[in-house]
Amino acid sequence: MKAIENLVTGKSVNQLKAWYDPRYPPTKFLRRNLHRIKIQCLMSGFPRTGTHWIMNVVEKSSGMKTYSIQERRITPDDKNICILKIHARNKIIARAKALWLLPPHDFGGKYIYVYRDPRDAIISLYEFYKNAKGLTSLEPEDFLKLYDPIRQYRWEINAWVLKNPKDVLSIKYEDLKANPIEGFRNIFDYLDINAPLKPECIHEKVLTINSKNRPRATAYGWQHCPPEYQGIIDSVNKNLCREIKLLGYEDI
Repeated sequence: MKAIENLVTGKSVNQLKAWYDPRYPPTKFLRRNLHRIKIQCLMSGFPRTGTHWIMNVVEKSSGMKTYSIQERRITPDDKNICILKIHARNKIIARAKALWLLPPHDFGGKYIYVYRDPRDAIISLYEFYKNAKGLTSLEPEDFLKLYDPIRQYRWEINAWVLKNPKDVLSIKYEDLKANPIEGFRNIFDYLDINAPLKPECIHEKVLTINSKNRPRATAYGWQHCPPEYQGIIDSVNKNLCREIKLLGYEDI
């Protein structure tokens, strides 16, 4: 039933497209003389958790390139990539996507995963789909049913954070917002970036959705949401109570 629903909504087709880049067909594995790119770190995170914010600060402070594989594909002229963002449910899938979608490359073996209070992340994702993709009639209940963000969040958090996988730097969005100087310095140290942090980049808004419904790019903004979002909050509290407790969001 789920497969049929995905086919009807077009999500299955989108998933197939995410796994293929015509510039780098499977025959690339047979070509040994291709230019190899150096990729230091793969970064993932549940949507709307601040990954673009981190990429913006790293790139503008250090001058090193960062890419999101879903939005800006690496070109054959690229040589050194500091961060490559790949949305994936776990480390294995992230690495598999990089191998399949990219030209031959050398990987530094480092991973970053960014997470956020699931109530904020899922509400923000709902607003993104509704406003940015023109789904103005999409109701919160329909969003939860069609896109199943709660199960996706649970899967990712358990694989990337709660199982404490090796070589992964877990970044809590709320901690980074509360103390960005220290937080970004830890990121720079993890990536071996010897460049000063540019504080002005920290306050730049990246991929925010214009809406008056709640504060933008803030920690625990769900506490000030309008009543129409209460269904999302209640559903998250009910279905992600274990994750909320283990991630330290229980007493917020």
